[in-house]
Amino acid sequence: MTDFQLGQRVRFTNPMYRALRDRGTPNVMKAWIPRTDLPQQEGIIIGRRQLVNGKRYWETGDGDGGWYEFDPKERFTAYLIAYTMHNKPVPVLPEHIEAIP
Repeated sequence: MTDFQLGQRVRFTNPMYRALRDRGTPNVMKAWIPRTDLPQQEGIIIGRRQLVNGKRYWETGDGDGGWYEFDPKERFTAYLIAYTMHNKPVPVLPEHIEAIP
């Protein structure tokens, strides 16, 4: 795995977004999913993050309500890339990033 540096210019594809995948059960998969419908873009590395996929489920309490619990299933590293002044940075997996010399 390539170790990119803070401020390094890069080309990237498949930025990721957070999604809930509901399978009709109380347990919902919360996952980071790569977008494959966008063209290659250029940006700057502004950070590195540990992202987690896992299950979210409803836990009932003793009183009136309950709360959501999160059970992590998979952890991985993604780089945070800023690609425009008007949009928030996007997380991208290292295998979808290419350094610009």
